[in-house]
Amino acid sequence: MSKKAIVALLWAGSIIATALVTYYGGAYYQQYMRIRQIAERTGMSVQQVQQQFAQSGEQGGQGGQGFWRGGGFMMGGQGGGQRSITGRVDSVDDGVITITTPRGAEKISVPGGVTVTKAVPGSISDIKPGQQIWVEGKRTSDGGFEASILAQVK
Repeated sequence: MSKKAIVALLWAGSIIATALVTYYGGAYYQQYMRIRQIAERTGMSVQQVQQQFAQSGEQGGQGGQGFWRGGGFMMGGQGGGQRSITGRVDSVDDGVITITTPRGAEKISVPGGVTVTKAVPGSISDIKPGQQIWVEGKRTSDGGFEASILAQVK
């Protein structure tokens, strides 16, 4: 192999390596900034938010790629991936919270095992009409939304 060919291969390899590092570094940075934003809105620490997403990612289903297992970090694509919505609480009835979002009313089903998080762990009985909440979960087959994480927002 000639010296020019070796130099060209090394040059091409370094460009590809730089592109990969830049791409994944940017994706990581965007995810970290989103976690910080959620932590600020919910009053949780960055570490608590990361733990919550890591736990929900285990239940994430077939969503798109995420940094945690199953696409659980709000990056889930079509399929069973995790999503999130935020809205003002209108009512809380028997495991179902109705909220108003910019898109309209949403009914959130909250299964018994869902962690409701304030600055400290809570329960569905802590959620009252008029409060802002942040919910991560998935769409149900009937068009509803089922929570896997729920947090009161400041």
